[in-house]
Amino acid sequence: MNSKSYFVGLMSGTSLDAIDVAIVEIQSINSYDKISLVAFHSVSLPKLIKSNLIHLSFEQNVNMQILGHTGIQLAQLFADAVNDLISQQQIDKSQIVAIGSHGLTIRHQPNDEFPFSMQITDANLLAQLTGIDVVSDFRNMDVAVGGQGAPLVPAFHQALFTQKSNTEIDQPLDDESEACILLNLGGIANITVLNPNADVIGYDTGPANTLLDTWCEKHTGKSYDSQGLWAASGVVNQTLLDIMLADRYFSLPWPKSTGKELFNLAWLSKQLELYAVKVAADITGNNPVPQDLLAEDIQRTLLQLTVVSAADQIKTFTHSKRLFICGGGVHNQFLIEQLQKQLPLYTIQATDELGINSDALEAMAFAWLAYCRINLISANSPSVTGARKNIVMGSWYSAKTDRVDN
Repeated sequence: MNSKSYFVGLMSGTSLDAIDVAIVEIQSINSYDKISLVAFHSVSLPKLIKSNLIHLSFEQNVNMQILGHTGIQLAQLFADAVNDLISQQQIDKSQIVAIGSHGLTIRHQPNDEFPFSMQITDANLLAQLTGIDVVSDFRNMDVAVGGQGAPLVPAFHQALFTQKSNTEIDQPLDDESEACILLNLGGIANITVLNPNADVIGYDTGPANTLLDTWCEKHTGKSYDSQGLWAASGVVNQTLLDIMLADRYFSLPWPKSTGKELFNLAWLSKQLELYAVKVAADITGNNPVPQDLLAEDIQRTLLQLTVVSAADQIKTFTHSKRLFICGGGVHNQFLIEQLQKQLPLYTIQATDELGINSDALEAMAFAWLAYCRINLISANSPSVTGARKNIVMGSWYSAKTDRVDN
C-alpha cells in the first residue's frame, strides 16, 4: 500500500536565533516511510521576543503577563512563517495533515524531584491562524514515563538514514559497515549513533552555539561569530578549558540531556571565577603569571569546549569513522576544522553531501513527529531518553472548531 501526505515542522532551538519551517512529504511504502523535504525557510526572532524568552528562561520570579503574551506572539510568528512558506510553494492547505510545533523551550528539568520540560507557544491559536491541525508538547509524555524528554531527533535520524526504501539520501545505511554518527551543532551539541544492527543511541554532549553566540553578542554586538573568525583570533586557555571540562555533566553516563538551564553566562562566570582562584594560587606558588584573558580568548576556549566535549564522546563509539554534521554549527568553518583535528581518523561531512539540508533537519524531525502522533506511532527511543517504554508523543490541537464529537 502506497500513500503520501504533507506535514509541516516548526523548530526554534536554544540559541534563539530563528524559527525554522520545513514542509515534508511522507510517503508510506509497505512498512517503510519515505521522507522528503519539499521546502524550507528560516525567519529571525524579533529582539523583544528574544529578550522576553531570556527573561522566562532564567528569572526566578517570572512575569506571568510576559509568559502569556510571548506564547501568543510566538503562535502569530509561527503562523505567519508557515502561511508564507505554503503560499510560496502554492500548496493547497487541504493537502497538509498537521503542523508539528516544538515551541520555545524556557525550562528543561527532567532530573528534578518533579521533572518537566516546558515549551511555550499557543497551539490552539496556531491551528486557527493556519487552518491546519497542530501537534505540540512532544517532550512531556516521554518525561512522564521516566525519560529525559530529549533528545528527540535521534529517532528521526534512524527513520531517515536506515530505511532502505528511503531514496531521499544517496546511501541509506544497510549494514554495520555503513554505520555512522551524526553530530547536531545547535544551541546544544548532541550526537546520534546509528548502527542498523543495534538500538539507536543519542544524547547531549555539551554546549555549542548557545554559549558561543551569547558571549559573541555580549562583546561584539553581533548575534553570532560568522565562520568562527572571532574565535580564530584568540587562543585556547588550557587552564580554563580544563576547569570547564571538569563540570559534572561531562562525566555523566548517557542517557542524559542538558540545556541553557546549565550552560549559560552564569555558568561561564562561575568558571571564570574558578579560573581566577586557580591563577591566584599559582602566583602564590611562584608559578609564572598568566596573561590576562581577552574576550576573544574566552570565545576560542568556548569553541574548543564544544569541540573536545563532542569529540571525546564520539571516540567512544569505535564501530564507525563516518561523522555527519548538521545544525547551525555547520557554518562555523573554524569549529569544523578544529573538530577534524580532534578526529583525524574520521571522515567528516555535512549532511548536505547526502542530499539532506543540514539546516532543515530538526524542523523536518518535528514534521515527522507530528506524522507519528497522527498515526499513533511511538516515536521516542528509550535507548536514547531512558524512558521505561515506547510511547506516542504530542498533544493534538484541531483546527476544525465546527466539529462536534459524540
